Amino acid sequence: MVGSMEVLEITACAAELGADRHASIAVTHSTRVLRRARAVQLAEIRGVVESGAYFGDGHRSAAAWLCATTRESYGHCTMSISLA
Repeated sequence: MVGSMEVLEITACAAELGADRHASIAVTHSTRVLRRARAVQLAEIRGVVESGAYFGDGHRSAAAWLCATTRESYGHCTMSISLA
């Protein structure tokens, strides 16, 4: 025989699992969106680096251009350029 306390606990656990499933779907979706956006960003960076367009803006290197454009750290910019 199942007591009322056990039924409440099972119901609470089922609700919690359902909420976690929805949170997991949201996190998975947002991760995919961020990865797609990063891929687009890296493709744009690659285009600028390959064309040398950053020289036209007066930057001495692609990393200097990317730092000025994105306001990110030099290390982050060099990593982005190497990934592109």
